[in-house]
Amino acid sequence: LAEFALPIINQSITFVAIEGKKNAQACITLKNLLQFHINSPDINNEKAVLLARDETLGNCLNLTEIIPQASVRYDVNDQRLDIDVPQAWVMKNYQNYVDPSLWENGINAAMLSYNLNGYHSETPGRKNESIYAAFNGGMNLGAWRLRASGNYNWMTDSGSNYDFKNRYVQRDIASLRSQLILGESYTTGETFDSVSIRGIRLYSDSRMLPPTLASFAPIIHGVANTNAKVTITQGGYKIYETTVPPGAFVIDDLSPSGYGSDLIVTIEESDGSKRTFSQPFSSVVQCYALALDVGILAAV
Repeated sequence: LAEFALPIINQSITFVAIEGKKNAQACITLKNLLQFHINSPDINNEKAVLLARDETLGNCLNLTEIIPQASVRYDVNDQRLDIDVPQAWVMKNYQNYVDPSLWENGINAAMLSYNLNGYHSETPGRKNESIYAAFNGGMNLGAWRLRASGNYNWMTDSGSNYDFKNRYVQRDIASLRSQLILGESYTTGETFDSVSIRGIRLYSDSRMLPPTLASFAPIIHGVANTNAKVTITQGGYKIYETTVPPGAFVIDDLSPSGYGSDLIVTIEESDGSKRTFSQPFSSVVQCYALALDVGILAAV
C-alpha cells in the first residue's frame, strides 16, 4: 500500500455529515485525487459518490468503494488526513511538473520590453552611424495572449525603416497539451525548416508534458578587430544586434524566432568593413507531437 500524508497548501479538505455515519467524513473530490497524484477511478459506480454537491465544488467521493483496499483516516491529534491506496493507483511523480488541475491563466496584464543600440564610427573621409531599436509587446486577457514584435532601423546611407513581425493571439489547449496561435508566427521546424506564416497553428507544447524538455539556442563565438557592431538575422529578419569591443566575443542570450533556419552573423568593423558567417541551427525531431499549420507564407 502507498500511504499519503500530504500537507494541504492553500486549500482545504471539507468534512461533511453523512446519514448513517457516526463521524463526519472527509470530502475528497476528483480534483483532490489528481493533486494527490492518485489515478482517476471509475466514478460511474452507484456507490462512488459519498455526497453529491454543486458541479463547481465537485462531488464527495466514496474512496473506499471505488478504489479497492483504499482507506481514509483522520488523526484528530495531529490534524492529519491519511489516505492509503495500492501502489498501482499512484501516478508517476515527475520532478518540477505541475498537475494540469493546478494550472491558471494568470492575471490580466500588459507588457513591453525593448532593446536600443546606437553605433558611430568615424575615419578620415567616412562617417558611419546607425540606430537600432527592437520591442516585444503584449497583453494577457483571460486565457488569451496578444503578442507583437518589431524593430526600427536608421543608417546614415539608407535612412530609416520599420519592420513588424509576429503579431498574433495565442492560448493554451490544456486537454491536448498544445498551443493555438492565430496570426503571424513561425512553424516549429522540427522536421522541415521553420517558415513564417499568417494563419492558424496548433502544435504540441513539450513544456506541458513531464518531464519538461530543455529549449536550445546556439552560442555565437566570434572575433572583432575593432569596436564593431554584431548583427544576427534569421530568415531575413534581424533578431539581435549589439556592439562589442576589439577581441573575442560570445553571444549566449539569443531568442531565435524558430527552429531549422540558420543564423546569419554579420560583424561590421569601425572602418566600414564587414564579415559574415552562418551559424547552423536545428532541432531534434520529436516523435508523437502534434503540429497543424494552415495559412499563407508571410513575406520576408
